[in-house]
Amino acid sequence: MEGLKSQEVALGSWALLFGEIINYNLNRVDGIGELESKLNWLGYRVGQRQLELMRWRAEGASRNPKQPTSLIEVLQMVHTPIWKSLFNKPADSLERSKENSNEFMITDNTPLLSRSVCIPSDLKNLSTESFTAGIVESVLDGFNYKATVSAHSVPTSQHPQRTTILIKLN
Repeated sequence: MEGLKSQEVALGSWALLFGEIINYNLNRVDGIGELESKLNWLGYRVGQRQLELMRWRAEGASRNPKQPTSLIEVLQMVHTPIWKSLFNKPADSLERSKENSNEFMITDNTPLLSRSVCIPSDLKNLSTESFTAGIVESVLDGFNYKATVSAHSVPTSQHPQRTTILIKLN
């Protein structure tokens, strides 16, 4: 763990913990949809704690910590500082949908959680990044932006595990 900054999480820790979460829940659900819902719920809980931790650290560092005041600022906070503290790198892109003005997308070309677990072939359609979608939804809720957040696999030849987190504002 030498060389890690105090706010980073070691890849090995994430891989072990997340793999065990999936194994534990595989035997307790009836299908992929239910497992994705459970992962989303668990991610939501992690997002609540992450937001609480970031606010606490900001208050400790400044008498008047700057809080995001717009949706774009909240999304940028998710894209860079939150993503970086959880996954050791910022997300690869943050975009607004060209078709729907109430939709945004955060893309990760090499999602940490997807690359750290082996999914059985009968569950190849499982989106383990539902966990990440839950984190994003929780942070948005923490700033009173109600949204439906989902994870979608969008592989490319260069990035076969590429995932887009779709944010639909309610």
